[in-house]
Amino acid sequence: MNFIPIDQLRSIEDSKLLYKQRIDDAVQFYKKYGDKFVFRKCPICNSDSSTSIEPFIDLYSVAKCNVCNSIYVDLVPTNEQLADYYNHCYSNIIYANLNKTNKTQFKYKERVDFLYSQIIDYVNYHNLSDINILEIGCNNGYFLSLLKNKLNKLKIKKNLYGIDLDSNAIKEGMEREGGGDCDLKLFSMDASELGGLGVKFDFIVHYELIEHLVNPVQFMRIINENLQTNGVTIFTTPNILGLEAKAIGYNEERLQVHSVFPPMHLNSFSTQNILYFSIVNGFKLKSLDTPGNLDVAALVYKNDNLNIRELRFISKMSDKYKGKIQYLIKFLNASSYMRVVLEKNEN
Repeated sequence: MNFIPIDQLRSIEDSKLLYKQRIDDAVQFYKKYGDKFVFRKCPICNSDSSTSIEPFIDLYSVAKCNVCNSIYVDLVPTNEQLADYYNHCYSNIIYANLNKTNKTQFKYKERVDFLYSQIIDYVNYHNLSDINILEIGCNNGYFLSLLKNKLNKLKIKKNLYGIDLDSNAIKEGMEREGGGDCDLKLFSMDASELGGLGVKFDFIVHYELIEHLVNPVQFMRIINENLQTNGVTIFTTPNILGLEAKAIGYNEERLQVHSVFPPMHLNSFSTQNILYFSIVNGFKLKSLDTPGNLDVAALVYKNDNLNIRELRFISKMSDKYKGKIQYLIKFLNASSYMRVVLEKNEN
């Protein structure tokens, strides 16, 4: 594969601006709510045995589970406090605006192509004439709109649904789709309200969402309850065991958000703990890969500022070999971006 530079998604200047604002917002949010945070057990295995490790920006408490080794934020905001963060912190406005640029659109195409391939296999295997697909955290439904256009190739009935807490984003999406597209329905609602739709889904997808949740176990069980027999859920999340995440700590200056980054990222998933997490929540692991492209680019950007001196040689390599190293990282499931495909377990 070709070497992909760190400014693939957004310029370095924009990334620095966003990172700084996220840190500023995290500090202000802690000052406002920190003394009201609540303790929680390990979000992966539910153990209450943990060891405190380096706090995030000397404020947020971070723990390592003594049972499953997962790293997580153990003193967390309430959902109401998080709603204030996501609705009013300026970094989220910056991120939303940056996410509308042409540079970020390629990630949607990659997601559409992957999901489409999974749908083809699923439809053929189960000999279906119709299919129900849901995206949780759909924002304005842009991804679902692209998927709908791709699915027009299939001669089956397609019912696409999207939910998001942001009512303004949902309104924007409905206006774009003409307000009443029978194939694509958008709702401003919480995942806990899914049962009210009266639909069992063949696919439920969510992207870079589960690491934000106070209670990811409850979230996965809601998904399980709303899937058809043998239904599939697909999601992406950071991999804390990926090269970039291990080489550049969560308190180091960085251009990409780490798995540990409260009040945004509260849960650190990995290629190790995701199997247990999936099984205990009623799923079978169909596939797991780490298709990230920017681990090497992140290390190259840090260059001589990398704390792990043995990795500094990477920045001296030609782009050809940097690309080969990134390919090897992906091949070994060692990138810091993880994609998971689970099937509802009926046993």
